[in-house]
Amino acid sequence: MKTRSATLLAIVITPLIAFTSASDALAQGGTWTNIASMPVTPVNTATASGVAFGGKFYVIDSGSGYGVPLPLKVYDPVTDSWSLKAADPVLRGQTAAGVINNKIHVAEGWDGQFGSDANSPTNALEIYDPATDSWTAGTPSLIARGLSATAVLGGKLYIAGGTASGYANFADLEIYDAATNSWSTGAPLPSQLTSAGGAAFNGKFYVVGGYVGPSAFNNQITAAVQIYDPVLNTWITGTPMPTARANMVIGVINGKLCVTSGNVADGTKDGSMVVYDSSTDSWSTGPAEPTPRANAAAAVLGNKLFVAGGNTDTSSTSTAEAFILEAAAHNVLAKIPIPASSAGGKVATNPALNLVYTASGLLSGGTLTVIDGHTLTVVTTISDDSNSLQGVSVDLKNDNFWTTNLYGGQVLTYSSANTQIFANSVGYCPIETTFDCKLRRMWAGAQCGPGDDPVFVFDADTFALIAGPISTGGVMGETLANPVTGKLYVTASGVSKEVDPTTFAVTTTGFGIVEAIDSVTNRLFAAQGSSLQIVDGANDTVMKTVTLSYTPGDMAINNALGHVYLTNSAGNAIEARSEQGALLGTFSLGTGNQPTQIAADSIRGRVYVKVVDGSGSWSVWAIEDLTSARVCMRPGGP
Repeated sequence: MKTRSATLLAIVITPLIAFTSASDALAQGGTWTNIASMPVTPVNTATASGVAFGGKFYVIDSGSGYGVPLPLKVYDPVTDSWSLKAADPVLRGQTAAGVINNKIHVAEGWDGQFGSDANSPTNALEIYDPATDSWTAGTPSLIARGLSATAVLGGKLYIAGGTASGYANFADLEIYDAATNSWSTGAPLPSQLTSAGGAAFNGKFYVVGGYVGPSAFNNQITAAVQIYDPVLNTWITGTPMPTARANMVIGVINGKLCVTSGNVADGTKDGSMVVYDSSTDSWSTGPAEPTPRANAAAAVLGNKLFVAGGNTDTSSTSTAEAFILEAAAHNVLAKIPIPASSAGGKVATNPALNLVYTASGLLSGGTLTVIDGHTLTVVTTISDDSNSLQGVSVDLKNDNFWTTNLYGGQVLTYSSANTQIFANSVGYCPIETTFDCKLRRMWAGAQCGPGDDPVFVFDADTFALIAGPISTGGVMGETLANPVTGKLYVTASGVSKEVDPTTFAVTTTGFGIVEAIDSVTNRLFAAQGSSLQIVDGANDTVMKTVTLSYTPGDMAINNALGHVYLTNSAGNAIEARSEQGALLGTFSLGTGNQPTQIAADSIRGRVYVKVVDGSGSWSVWAIEDLTSARVCMRPGGP
């Protein structure tokens, strides 16, 4: 009988902040390096699970199948050293583990060495708090098993397949919701499966390889890839790996799914690496791991995949290695599917909470989708009674977000818990909002003028209407508040106008449609046909005009880097430019992938781009800008 162990969860923690195609990421090369060996305390180093949290690599339950409760082993890459933390209260190995809400969740597993006469599976859930170095019990799972595939998506722990008492294999999918401390079931795998790899990738749960069959004594190793869609509750079959393997190391690095080591068909350990690129739906090879092993703990920190422990062909090992992927200029971290009802409108970010919001724009059946920037998965999709939510803007002081109810004539305020806390009835078919942090105001633009569409302005703290309806003299277009001056820039029938924050008088600006504002430099970035205009926000003077080869759509600003991003829908691309207009790089999204709206997270060096593909499906792409990761000063600063 083959020895098999727990599937490993690789949690992606994003690196610092570059611009080339994501397909270039692994082509730039990567290297393996030895790191400090894992402490053997007191016995085995196999049957472990690994997660990443707080910039450190946690190894869980290694060797607990030998009857001795073992402490957590925590690797710090800064000091290249290990420390020991409180042991899991439940004696077990081959667990399912993941990080949710800053806590490590450890579920199920075997309480004895797999293959011995004394072992049995458990359904226990224990939750470790790194801040207090303590464990608390959670609600037990529905199935006692180990050797399952595991991933975290949208604040939920997904567990699929595995082996239970009597060595029967499972196809069952369990889902743990940390918000309610409860378990539910999802659609089962197409077949019974054990010892597969699990990863959250592009908003879906990937289950890779493993042994397929009814029991540990009646199965075959597989190269299959099964993909679970948590929105549709369905499985599809992906492109298989080049080689069948099980008990492998798996992790997502720079937007690619990397698989290395594990058992192969003849039962030996194979250190070769294969890499899946979802944009081409293809596998390629990467650098082989120096120590071929199976049943190891692994996790991803930035652009590094850490591996520790496991079994070689001859014995267990305490060796640890890191695969370091050289930073690409630009990484696609994820392509997050969203419903068409949340398409068309603005994208907004809350960098403090690492949340992303995307809403409809002048669309019947409008909804608002919330995305977790940690896991790069959908948290929830919000709708109202008339299904007409339009536009979104975030109050960066109190974490509220504002949207509108088009047909209900309301401007709505939601808390960071995604709960509606206020509704202002204004009529006029409101369609979008924009936030002024300095004056603590939220503006809303409406559509039903007629021909003289109004804007409204509200107190962001009391939600009271300050002024409105304020006539714009045309059909409502873009609105954007300047957080430095308090002015509102609004497009009415294609004409760029501004609203005085004191008198609320509306005047024409004399430049193009304002698409982005840098609150550090007080520069406005406007689109005037196929030109980019850079405007001094203090006096509304055009400082520079940059001729483009396309008509820019939406824009976003990273005010830490001094980068402005422009969507080129016709060219299926995004441009990154300095605030002086110099081209820094062009990122192609691939044929048929049209960018529409874009927002930036200056803390993490990311942009979030709303994309529609050739089939009409919508997604939000999380893209990491690394062009300035190695410069000492902000490029293009004032």
